[in-house]
Amino acid sequence: MRLHPDLPEHLLGRLILGCAVIDVDRDDLAENESPAGAARWPVAVASPAHALQALDAAAAAQPDWARTSLADRASVVRGYRAFLDAEAESLARLIVLESGKTITDARLEVAIAGAVVDELLACAPAAVGAHEDGDQSVRVTTRRAPVGPALLITPWNFPLTMASRKVVSALLAGCTFILKPSERTPLTAMYLVDALLKAGLPDGVGSVVPSHRSAEILAGLTGDPRLRKISFTGSTAVGRKILQASTTHFQRVGLELGGNAPAVICPGADLAAAVSTIWNAKLYNNGQACTAPNRVLVPESAAADAFELFRAAATATTVADPWAESARLGPVISEAAADRLRHLVQAPHGGTVVTGGIEPGTPGASVAATVVLAPDPGSGVCVEELFGPVLPVVAYPDDDLSAALALANSTEYGLASYVFGDTAQTDLVAAGLDAGMVAVNRGSVSHPKAAFGGVKHSGFGRENGVEGLREFLEIKTILGPVPAQEPAQ
Repeated sequence: MRLHPDLPEHLLGRLILGCAVIDVDRDDLAENESPAGAARWPVAVASPAHALQALDAAAAAQPDWARTSLADRASVVRGYRAFLDAEAESLARLIVLESGKTITDARLEVAIAGAVVDELLACAPAAVGAHEDGDQSVRVTTRRAPVGPALLITPWNFPLTMASRKVVSALLAGCTFILKPSERTPLTAMYLVDALLKAGLPDGVGSVVPSHRSAEILAGLTGDPRLRKISFTGSTAVGRKILQASTTHFQRVGLELGGNAPAVICPGADLAAAVSTIWNAKLYNNGQACTAPNRVLVPESAAADAFELFRAAATATTVADPWAESARLGPVISEAAADRLRHLVQAPHGGTVVTGGIEPGTPGASVAATVVLAPDPGSGVCVEELFGPVLPVVAYPDDDLSAALALANSTEYGLASYVFGDTAQTDLVAAGLDAGMVAVNRGSVSHPKAAFGGVKHSGFGRENGVEGLREFLEIKTILGPVPAQEPAQ
C-alpha cells in the first residue's frame, strides 16, 4: 500500500494504552479511506480488552495525577499547545485527509483548538481553587477534587478541537483519561495524545482507543466502577444509550448532542447582511456542524427578497476539491451521508429547491449547496438535523415575533440559535429561544470564553472555560471550627 505523504506513519495501525504506543494484532486492523480523495491507510481497531487495559492504566495513575500540582499539569498542556503551533500545517492536512473538510476550514480548526487550550490554561486556577465562607459559628470550605478516570468520546466533524477541549479540561482538572475518537478520524486523536507524551505526560494518564466496536467498549467501561466520568459529543440517539449505560455506577455524564438551529431574521433587519452571515455559517465545515443554521425564519414581507438572496447564494456556490485553497465547500463525510441529504431534499416538502454546482473531478461524496424555499415547517427537511449544505427558508407572519419563536422552538433540540435585528428585537427573541447558545447578528455561537452546550434533546453539561473544567471536578464541602482570633498585641 502506497501511503499518503501527510499521514503520520509512526502511528498507523497502533493504539496508545496508558501512554505506551503499541502495535495490534493483524485481526485488530482495519482500513480507512479518505473522503478527500484516493487514499487508504491501516488503522487499529481497539477491542473491549484494550479498553479495559486503558482503564487499568488510568485508574492506577489517577491518585498521582490528582496530587500533581496545577502548575505541573499545565506545563504538560503548554507543551501540547506549542505542538499545535509547530505542527499546524501537518495537522490541518491530516484533518483534510480524515474528514474531507476544506484545507481552509482545517487550518481554522487548528487555530481554534489553540485558542481553546489558551483559555483553559488561563482560567484553570479559578476553576480548581477552593473557597471559604461561613459565619461566627462555623468555617465552610468548598474544595474541588478531580472526579476521576474519564472516558472522552469525540466525533469526526471536529476531530482536533473536540478532542483538545475534552482532553485538556480533564488533564488540568487532574483526571486521567481514555479518548475514544470516531473510527473515521483516529489519527488526529493519536497525533494529539502522542504530542502530550512528548510533552511529558506521565505513564498511565492517557490512552486512545479508536474502534468501530463502540457498543462493546462502552458496555465494558461503564460496567466498571473505576470509570467516574463520561464526556460525549455526538448524536442524540447514542447519547441516550450512554446515559442509560451510566446508571449502573452513576458515572458523571456530559452530553453535547444534536441540533436543529433556527436563524430568526427579525422585521427590518439588514437582510443582505443576515443572509450572507447565515450562508457563510452554513457552508462552514461543509455544513457538518451540530451548531450550523438548520432552518431560516424570515418575516413574510421580506420573504421574496430573502428567497432571491438565498437563491443567488446557492447558485453561486460550487463544491470543489477540498485541497484547493479557494474551496468554500467540499465533500460530505460519506456516500451514506450524501444519500440521506438527497433523500430529505427529494422527499415531499412543498418547497422550491435551488442548488449550486459541483466542480468536475471533485473527489468524495459531493452534495450541491441547496436551499429549499417555503417548505412545510413540519416536513423532514425542517425537522431533522441536516448535517450538510442544505438550508430550508420559511416565512412567518409580519410583526409577530411570538410566531417566529413558536416556529424556532418547535423542535426537540436546543443547542444553538441565531437572531438578526435591532437590539430590542434580538433581546426579546434571545430570551425566548429554547437553546443553550444564541448568536446575535453573528454567524457563530462558539468562542473559547463561551460555555458550550445545549438543553432538551441536545444534552446537558458545558464545555469551555471555567464551566467546562468544573465538569471534571467534584465538590467537597468541609465544615469546621472557626479559627481562634489571635489576641491583639
